Amino acid sequence: ATLAVRTVTVSGTVTDDNLDTVTVIGVPVSVSAGTFTTSIELPEGPSIITAQASDQAGNSAQAQVSVNVETTGPEVTITSPVNSALLGDAQVTVTGTAIDTDMDTVTVNGVSATLTGADFSATITLPADGDNQISVVAKDLVGNETTETINVTLDTTPPAIQITSPADGAITNETQLLVLGTASDSRLESVTVNGQAV
Repeated sequence: ATLAVRTVTVSGTVTDDNLDTVTVIGVPVSVSAGTFTTSIELPEGPSIITAQASDQAGNSAQAQVSVNVETTGPEVTITSPVNSALLGDAQVTVTGTAIDTDMDTVTVNGVSATLTGADFSATITLPADGDNQISVVAKDLVGNETTETINVTLDTTPPAIQITSPADGAITNETQLLVLGTASDSRLESVTVNGQAV
């Protein structure tokens, strides 16, 4: 069994007309009507819990169970998009890794991701232009959970551009023209005129 807590309740039954002692991982426990219950602290990782009963004649018997204590959530890394990315499409494919020995599910902004080994992928739609959060939640089979969040900016609005000179339909005998205009965008990157950067 895989457990998400280190403090474990161990209970069991024992039958012997001449019962002397019962121990759980070497610690004596009390027995009432053939039943014992105790709490023990286990380390992270695999453990064997051993209960041993001895009678007054020196006979003994034991029972064992193997458990794995896992109290840490999956290790999550978002590889794409990167934090603070500027995106031009509201539909985003989010990829990364989620590492855990008992991985269960990964969601991205509530959308179930496809898991291939440790790699996950999910396509989401960002709600609006501006600042957006992408949150990846990974859960393992025992309920441990890890959340990794990045911030991205969505900009789907194209620049506003206008040619002010020459006028549309103008006739000229010049082979070279001075082209004037305006271009506005809070994140303007470049302007070209007939393919030439300006």
